[in-house]
Amino acid sequence: MSYKIISHPADTGIEIEADNLEGVLRAAVEGFNATIFEHPELVQEKEERTIKVSGEDVKELLVNFLTEVLVLLDSERFVAKDLEFKNIDEKNVEVVLKGGPVDLEKMSYIVEIKAITYHQLEIEKKENKWHARIIFDV
Repeated sequence: MSYKIISHPADTGIEIEADNLEGVLRAAVEGFNATIFEHPELVQEKEERTIKVSGEDVKELLVNFLTEVLVLLDSERFVAKDLEFKNIDEKNVEVVLKGGPVDLEKMSYIVEIKAITYHQLEIEKKENKWHARIIFDV
């Protein structure tokens, strides 16, 4: 599982390669955090949030999942660090997000993500690997 941050005119995004859909979602959260914060690895796992997300297809599932992660950050200042999957398929996911509050003494903001977009969104399985591209509105 890996991700890399990519540049996009007026926005930013990530590209992901993973062995399975769980890996895509894990890398999406890691890439999301790395896009927003310097030193996101310093978040301490003090709290948990359980989310259930669905979509008409895997693309919508990915956007809805990251949107929930963004809502938790914006509304509760909660940063997800680890994921424990309870149920997952290409249209539904139930996951326990483990993480903690934003700690501005240890980490600082690089950019604010306003939304997860469908612009140039890609997610597909090719040759036993999952590949995804997600663009964030900043």
